[in-house]
Amino acid sequence: MSNNLNIAILIPAAGASKRLGSPKQLLKWGDSTLIDHTIKTVKQLDTQQVLVVLGANYDTVIKEVSDADVQIVKNENWEQGLGSSIAEGAKFILNSKITIDAVLVVLVDQPLISADYL
Repeated sequence: MSNNLNIAILIPAAGASKRLGSPKQLLKWGDSTLIDHTIKTVKQLDTQQVLVVLGANYDTVIKEVSDADVQIVKNENWEQGLGSSIAEGAKFILNSKITIDAVLVVLVDQPLISADYL
């Protein structure tokens, strides 16, 4: 992806996955997990910043992304839903020193979306 815009990628991954019973972010996808697959996909893009917003299961999920070159943002209000994670990520971007023209929100539970599509 080559463009003249500085686009940040925001990956909200703070949910508790209560209906599933275990962190959805850590579900196996191929030889990886959903969150790792999503990070690898967005890292193929020419972007200024990749943020992963975590909340529920923070201590467990962060172990899966600790080696990735991404910015981790903790959403203490994750129980308020997806919108609160997007808001927390947007607030972090606005307070950063990087000039961002746009934010692309990419969900971890849509692994069939490719970098070409994005």
